[in-house]
Amino acid sequence: MQACSRGGVTVQPSSAISKLPKPAFEKLVQAKPGPWLPLTLVLVYKLMQAVKQTGLDTIVLNGAAPDNAHAVLGKVGLAPNTGVGNLANIIPALRQSIAAQLNSLIEDVEVLLFGHNQVAHSLRTSGTPGEAPFHLAVLVNDEDITSNLDLPSLFKTLPATLKHEYTQLLSAASAASIFDAITTRSSRVVHAPGPNGLPGAYPLRAGDNGLEVVLPQGLTLEEAVRINQEGQRLDGIERIEDDGTIYFAEKNMAILKETLGYECLRMPLPEVDERARELRAKYLAFARKYQ
Repeated sequence: MQACSRGGVTVQPSSAISKLPKPAFEKLVQAKPGPWLPLTLVLVYKLMQAVKQTGLDTIVLNGAAPDNAHAVLGKVGLAPNTGVGNLANIIPALRQSIAAQLNSLIEDVEVLLFGHNQVAHSLRTSGTPGEAPFHLAVLVNDEDITSNLDLPSLFKTLPATLKHEYTQLLSAASAASIFDAITTRSSRVVHAPGPNGLPGAYPLRAGDNGLEVVLPQGLTLEEAVRINQEGQRLDGIERIEDDGTIYFAEKNMAILKETLGYECLRMPLPEVDERARELRAKYLAFARKYQ
């Protein structure tokens, strides 16, 4: 198993811009994570190339931008088994809130949540799912009771519940549960971003072919992928071609162009190293203005 932490497999962590003065941070954060993808993708890409060269059957769990990076790498047969963290980090708190609202045991509550990291971030910080679409099914003792829930009230509890939680510990717990599911063939449902090269996050269960998406009644895998592709577009990635070429959303990229002088609307996968170096250099030049 090669487990990649969010900070350890990126040229520049996403938290770097938070150290800028507030006006600069508030400007750059509007670009969303998509345009910054080369800084993370470059190292995961090289890792997966090395894994493939070994010829070994290796489990790779990646915690660095898996919602987007795996959708790219999956196009060229280099996706890690799955990602960790992101949407998975809010599932325990969501189950806890659902159990409290229903006056049920948390062990009886099963959550099947589909959504991009945009949904997870918004639920964690504002208590709403934001603009990105999602699909939620809640089962108690195998009965779908989603329609009985007051979802806005549930979601509003999440920021208070999660505000003292250390994200890296939540991601580590997510990685442990996923690794356990894969190696023991556990029947319990886990959530993870980027499984098998898919965009966004899904509920999963270990099967004969690895992790398999668990679909509630009335939702197809195609529809689940469409939901997450829409979240991906809101993240700043317009589309990903079959050869791994990424088309970035012009609206999001315009913020980096205006602020850093960096623009890349189309990036073939082999150019990721060059683009990562360029973006990193332009960001550092911009950040030095405030030192």
